[in-house]
Amino acid sequence: MSQFSGHYVWRDKEFVRKYIEDFRGAIPYAVDQIEVMLDAINASTRNVKNFADIGCGNGILAGAILLRYPEACGTLVDFYEPVLSEAKQQLLDHVSNLNFVTADLMEPLWIKSVKNNVPFDVIVSGFTIHHFPDKRKKELYKEIFKMLKPGGIFINIEQVEPESKLISAMANNAIIESLREFHKKRGAEKSIIAIRKEYIDEFSGAGNILAPCKVQIKWLRDIGFSDVSVFFKAYVGVVFGGIKPKIKTNKKK
Repeated sequence: MSQFSGHYVWRDKEFVRKYIEDFRGAIPYAVDQIEVMLDAINASTRNVKNFADIGCGNGILAGAILLRYPEACGTLVDFYEPVLSEAKQQLLDHVSNLNFVTADLMEPLWIKSVKNNVPFDVIVSGFTIHHFPDKRKKELYKEIFKMLKPGGIFINIEQVEPESKLISAMANNAIIESLREFHKKRGAEKSIIAIRKEYIDEFSGAGNILAPCKVQIKWLRDIGFSDVSVFFKAYVGVVFGGIKPKIKTNKKK
C-alpha cells in the first residue's frame, strides 16, 4: 500500500508505476474509447497542428493522435519523470515534434510550464482528472478552455461516479475479468480474489474522487464550451468533452 492517502496517493511514484504497468492496459473498452476520441477530433477539425496530452502517462493517447496526424506537434504533461521517459521511448519516431513537460496538474502553476506551446487545437486527458477534488477539476477545465484555440476541442477519457449500485457492480465485474485476461496473457494466472485484493481495492480506493458525468458536463457548459457531449459511455468509463467556440466576426453590410 502507498504511504500517501486520498488523492495524494497519485504522487507516490511507485504506486503510479504499478498502475501504468499492471492496471492501465486492462481497462475495459480502452480501444473503443481511443477510437471515439479520434472520431471526435476528426469531426471537429480538419487538421491537428498542435495538441496537448495532460496526465499523459506512457503516451498512449498522444501516440494514437500521432498515428492519425503524424505531422502534429504535441505537448505531453505528467508529474512522474520515469513515465515521461517511457512515453518518449514509445514515441521515438515523433520525438522531434514533441515537448515533454514535468508538471503537477494539481497545482495551477503547471500552466506556466506549457505557456510557450499554447494555444492548442486539441487537448486530451485520460483517467487523470478524477483524482482531483471537484474544486480543482473545475479550475483545470477553465485552464484547459483558456489554452484551446477558438474552435479547438477538449476530450476527456474518464472514470465517473456510477449512477447506481448495479452500474458499480457491472463495472467492477468488467475490470476484474479484464485484469484476469490481461495478466493471463502475460503468463500470470491470478484468481478473482487475488485480483480484487491486489488491484481493485488498491486502485479504486481513496485516490479516486469521482464526480457524476452530468455534473461535469454542466461545468463545461458553464465555462463556455459548446457542443458539450458524451461521446461514449460504458459503465463508469466515459468519453466526453466540448469545443471552444470560434470568435464571431461582424460582417460589414
